[in-house]
Amino acid sequence: MTSRRRTGLGNIRTMSATPNQTSTPQKKLQKLASLAEEKHRRTEEKRRVLDRIEELDEQLAKIDAREAQLLNQLSDPPHKKRPASRQPTARNQGGITLKY
Repeated sequence: MTSRRRTGLGNIRTMSATPNQTSTPQKKLQKLASLAEEKHRRTEEKRRVLDRIEELDEQLAKIDAREAQLLNQLSDPPHKKRPASRQPTARNQGGITLKY
């Protein structure tokens, strides 16, 4: 029985896994550079999040102030005179009158 030759992308031999290629100074410098980029991105992301938290705190403070203002208005009702009730007139004195 003859063995069948394997073909495809998974069977292509490369030099990337050879021991002398994995530990070169260039690879280490490239990893250091990518770590520095990631650190910079994360720092910027953190700054943006902290700015957003500060904005949310300001909005919550405004809501609390408005809420306190409305509660004060409810606890101290204004003393207004009630409008005088209408005096009965001939038109509204007798109730409902239906004409047939």
